[in-house]
Amino acid sequence: MKDKRKEVNTNENYSYTRESRPQVLMFVVHEIDSIFSAALITKFSNYSFRIIFTNRHDLNYDITSSAEALEQYEKVIIIGPALNEYSIKYLEHASKEVIYIGSTNRLKDFMPELYTRYRVTRGRSVYRLENDCITRIVAAHYSYSDEIVDNIYQYSTKYISGNLFDSMVFEYLNFGYGSAKLFELFSDYIDKPFQLGASYAESFESAVSRNQAVLDKAVVLDLGGIKTAFIRGGCPCTLVLNQALRALECDAAVNVCMHRQHFTLLAGSEETCAKMYNEYVSGFIYSGCGTYSCGACFGSGYSFEEFITAFSEHKNINGFSKDRLLSYDVFDPDDYQWMEFEKYSLYKNFNFTIFLDDYCNADCKFCIEQIKTENNGHINKVGKIEDTETYLKRLDYIANKIRPYNPSISITGGEPLLSPCFREALRTLKKYRFRKVVITTNGTNIDKYADDIIDAGVSHVNFSRPSYDMDVCQKIMRFREKQPSMETLMKAVEKLEANGVRTRFNCIISREGISSLPEMKNYLSFVHSTGCRHVVFRELMSFNENESRNIEKAAYAFENRVFMNDLWAVMDNDPDFIPFSNIRGHYYYIEIYKYKDMTVVSERANLKFLEKYRRENLHYIYEMVFHPNGNLCAGWTETEDILDDFHQ
Repeated sequence: MKDKRKEVNTNENYSYTRESRPQVLMFVVHEIDSIFSAALITKFSNYSFRIIFTNRHDLNYDITSSAEALEQYEKVIIIGPALNEYSIKYLEHASKEVIYIGSTNRLKDFMPELYTRYRVTRGRSVYRLENDCITRIVAAHYSYSDEIVDNIYQYSTKYISGNLFDSMVFEYLNFGYGSAKLFELFSDYIDKPFQLGASYAESFESAVSRNQAVLDKAVVLDLGGIKTAFIRGGCPCTLVLNQALRALECDAAVNVCMHRQHFTLLAGSEETCAKMYNEYVSGFIYSGCGTYSCGACFGSGYSFEEFITAFSEHKNINGFSKDRLLSYDVFDPDDYQWMEFEKYSLYKNFNFTIFLDDYCNADCKFCIEQIKTENNGHINKVGKIEDTETYLKRLDYIANKIRPYNPSISITGGEPLLSPCFREALRTLKKYRFRKVVITTNGTNIDKYADDIIDAGVSHVNFSRPSYDMDVCQKIMRFREKQPSMETLMKAVEKLEANGVRTRFNCIISREGISSLPEMKNYLSFVHSTGCRHVVFRELMSFNENESRNIEKAAYAFENRVFMNDLWAVMDNDPDFIPFSNIRGHYYYIEIYKYKDMTVVSERANLKFLEKYRRENLHYIYEMVFHPNGNLCAGWTETEDILDDFHQ
């Protein structure tokens, strides 16, 4: 097979050095607003800088992969949007002053308590969460005033009140140069304002002519008294939208990208933008709103004409219905970023699972890990390590080896909180400061280990519960001892959430447990009463029936499986479930919704496709699993060690 390995795109680095000055590490998102702010800071502050230029998509990955770099600098400055909760938690453990200037709409929408908490100084970390032009904030701080600052403010809100030339200048700069070149350009401008040359004027005229052909095919509709133009394509987006507002004399213009199925709306006033967002845009997936602009995605399979109909008539706007009908075979490795690891191609955002112990005090009827084994409480992993010291040494070796690749971490089992290695495993992970650590448990011993979990900086604790009824839970999960009480779980949720550990409840949907939308809502109410705001509903995983040796569990899956596609079809018509995003992997498909003040993840998966992709793409690694026998494998088969030097 052809080797398709691709290096992860490395972002630009830049050093701005002043002799004998304190060293600062700065992350700067590739946007005009952020880069000009960085130029102001380096010009007017008394520090030496190492600047890492990044983008919205890679910002958090770049921050959490910089463990060694963080220790070398006195201060960390982050400029730009899209900082997420994982980066905040990660930086909170750093013994540095961290200053963030930007907006984090995702946190504001989904974790308002965290958004509010970090608006003020907390310990040695300062987070400035402002939904405003960053350049204006920084320029005001340094008492720097210039016409270009006003232009950047208007550009950052995607509305240029002056002539189209101003808009073109900033779009051209943003798309035409790399981050370091823009930084140098703005640094020179601060010292001596530059004059725009003839090439800018020529580019402007060329873009205007190109856009006119797009505007000639625009569809103009009256939407509730708002004259709205729909444009197919056109880039740069800000330029063509500004042009449409003026040339077509519209109140709002919508630029529709058919390639990526997303659109941007630009309005002539804040009031019009807010009205269009609330009435037409907010129901789409990935929706967001600024001062004069808003936008969203509309899913795959829609034509330009179908999109306009859906937009104007509020029909079929969530975009998931067609995606969920696609086969798993549509997953294409070329659509993702890969890193070189040994002789393999390693998925950039891979997950490292620690299968901590193969024993469990429950015997869940839905347990996929026992499909190939007998019902004796053990998963029966081959070659289990009896010596915990050897196991922990191997775990430390692996953690050290994969830390530069910046994975997320999952701790599972069996029941991991029953493992004699649990506390020491947490200490090992704490040493390497991974960006995201998730524990999945049935709740046993959660009161015993809550302090250790908090101290280790764990991101999430997932509680497995197939019903809100404790008797039904016992019937399905079959605890050998008394199952953890509701009081124990509620106290654990309260303590963990109060200390920055997000909790989630995982529910396997089944005919014996949760099988309908009303039952899902009852489950969500139950979880809400515990203080938790996050739920995952999972379809009973499909598997290769020919390899199943556990007759009982195979029969249970066949008789009790409730298909997520059927539930999603009902959710489409329920206004309480607001679509947020969807994710397609090589053997799973996920849809995420807002439900009141909760986040609901819904998922289906098929192990047959996981095995199929492993056989067909042996040099690709999507995930790593550290098994109880000490092997590091590219999946759940514990005999396929992927490290040649592991046992040396």
